[in-house]
Amino acid sequence: MTIHKRVNPQNPDPETVALAAQVLESGGLIVYPTDTVYGLGCNPYDTSAVERLFTVKRRPTTSAVPVAVSGTSMASKLALVTYKARILMQRFWPGPLTIVLSKKAVIPPLVTGGEESIGIRMPNHTVPLRMMEVAGLPIVATSANLHGKPSPSVLDALSVEISSEVNLILDGGRTTGGVESTVLDLTVDPPKILRRGPISDEVLLGAI
Repeated sequence: MTIHKRVNPQNPDPETVALAAQVLESGGLIVYPTDTVYGLGCNPYDTSAVERLFTVKRRPTTSAVPVAVSGTSMASKLALVTYKARILMQRFWPGPLTIVLSKKAVIPPLVTGGEESIGIRMPNHTVPLRMMEVAGLPIVATSANLHGKPSPSVLDALSVEISSEVNLILDGGRTTGGVESTVLDLTVDPPKILRRGPISDEVLLGAI
């Protein structure tokens, strides 16, 4: 059964945050608000949870999912954080920038679609940041849509398939961004923009 909880996007109550952390720790799936669109998340270290997320989202297992982190310290546990990556993190995090880096062995191959790289970002939203703080875990941060469908910025746009199959839905109202994050691959030289988003090419590449 899916639990629905209203949550204040600026100041989520500790009880709701603790519930979300418990769901993550127990291998459950959560729909949660971010600074871009609603995310579909789970514990990325839990292969069974990640497998279930792919099934619910109808996503091919060859397609990697990004992971949200609470900052550079957590990012360094998942990936090899380069000098250029640190510059970008200092300037654009928290915010709508996903950085692709070489992954560490702690991340299951399913998360990265079998690739040796991982996309990570620090969302500029109190709800996922508090969830990660309390759980002590990063969170899978794929958009809460069926694969290939539009990403929802309001819960009314959430598909029945997803809303009925997750464990917890956190309703924080309309997300403020409405556009998915910019994705920059730093595993290649020169760096390559994989998805355009709120941060322009000129500003992003100019920073490094």
